[in-house]
Amino acid sequence: MIKAIASDLDGTFLGADGLPSERNLAVVRRAAEVGVRTIFATGRPFRWLDVLRPVLDADPLVLASNGAVRYDLHRHEVISADLIDPEAALEVVADIRASDPKLMLLLELL
Repeated sequence: MIKAIASDLDGTFLGADGLPSERNLAVVRRAAEVGVRTIFATGRPFRWLDVLRPVLDADPLVLASNGAVRYDLHRHEVISADLIDPEAALEVVADIRASDPKLMLLLELL
């Protein structure tokens, strides 16, 4: 028996318009009805997950920030996270900038 289904968001669960189709919403809701958990895995930061509001009742598990953050949509809070030490991140950024000052880098802080 299937216990879980997993999906990426952009270009998979979400269409080109950035929204889930009625069919995808129905599938997630039906899966929840029969006891199958939906897991969304995305590179998006957790603060960009409002698009999943239509499936809150299905209680999906969300792996955000390329899997570094487990997020609870109901409580709007991080369940757990595997974060890079800020000092180590700054060292990496300094090394990269030293090799090519034209590069731009973005870091998401919790």
